[in-house]
Amino acid sequence: MKLAILLSTYNGMNYLEEQVDSIIAQTYTNWKLYIRDDASTDATVALIKRLADTDPRIINISSSGNLGAKESFMWMLRNVEADYYMFCDHDDVWLPKKVELTLKRMQEAEAEHSGSPVIACTNLKLVDAKLNVFAESYWKFRHYPMSVFNDKYYHLFYNNMPGCTMMLNREAKAVCFPYSEKIVMHDAWFAIAVLWNKGFVVAEPEPLMLYRQHEHNVVGAKKTRSLMNQLGMISELMAKTHEQHLSTVSLTHMSFTRFVIMKAYYLLREHLSNFFGK
Repeated sequence: MKLAILLSTYNGMNYLEEQVDSIIAQTYTNWKLYIRDDASTDATVALIKRLADTDPRIINISSSGNLGAKESFMWMLRNVEADYYMFCDHDDVWLPKKVELTLKRMQEAEAEHSGSPVIACTNLKLVDAKLNVFAESYWKFRHYPMSVFNDKYYHLFYNNMPGCTMMLNREAKAVCFPYSEKIVMHDAWFAIAVLWNKGFVVAEPEPLMLYRQHEHNVVGAKKTRSLMNQLGMISELMAKTHEQHLSTVSLTHMSFTRFVIMKAYYLLREHLSNFFGK
């Protein structure tokens, strides 16, 4: 059984070694860590080479050019062969049982849904740059009920599963390709592709990693804007909606008009959930 952890780095000198150390300290040890640097301008590449020299499970993928986080992860997913795939940011810290418990959830789901695409995801803790916890549960922070994890319409508009919490099986990987160049982020696409291809999401409620929030995050854990604030930015909202529609229409075959109506419904539902969840 092959388990691949895919890590994309960009100027990660300040945090990378701490993240890799947390992977090495996992209770489940039968993994390989593939690291692709996305054209860093600091000494990240030298650090990766040094880390790869210390552990044969760490594999430095030679690459050139800056693809951006989305395309870097998609490139690795396409080119690395394994039975299971996890995704890793360079600036977080994994708690010791993250791999073990995520794999347990995955294999339980596969036993129940044999041959199906499956994503196993976990909760996480939100921390500042120095790893001080300011939210013990990401799901509670964002008011995510368990019911939304397998709602295929919800995931057209919202992503409650950061890529760093995900594990995909082979069947999930298969349905993620091909993909539109217009997809917003790799993790959002994984959820959509799996759920719209009769797949399943299983969720581990225990927070199993520290999700670091700092000024250089590509995508952070931000509170949803207030409804009035979003209505005041209608042009931005419509542009994003158009982008979301273009990136998913090959799966949903949904007209733009219906897509807008569905988004309005989920937007209202999301803000009511945030309001009553406070």
